[in-house]
Amino acid sequence: MSSALVSRQFRPLPKSRIDSLLTAFPKLIPPGSQHTTVETSDVRYVYQPFDESYVVVVTNKGSNILQVSIPSEFNMNG
Repeated sequence: MSSALVSRQFRPLPKSRIDSLLTAFPKLIPPGSQHTTVETSDVRYVYQPFDESYVVVVTNKGSNILQVSIPSEFNMNG
C-alpha cells in the first residue's frame, strides 16, 4: 500500500500502530479472494476493493461491525 488516508479512530492509537496495521493488511489478503474480511489475532479488517486501492476499516475482533440489523418494516420473512 503506497499511501493511506486515515479518517478517524474511536480510541487513541499511536501512529506507529496504525502504520503497522496498514502495512500488514495487503499481505493478509489471499490472491483471488472473494471475501471482504480478514482477521489477525488482534484485529479484523473489513475491506472493499476500490479501483486500484482498498477502502479499509480496522476494528477489534469484539466489534459487532459484521452484524446486520434490518428494521422490521424491511423484514421479508413476515
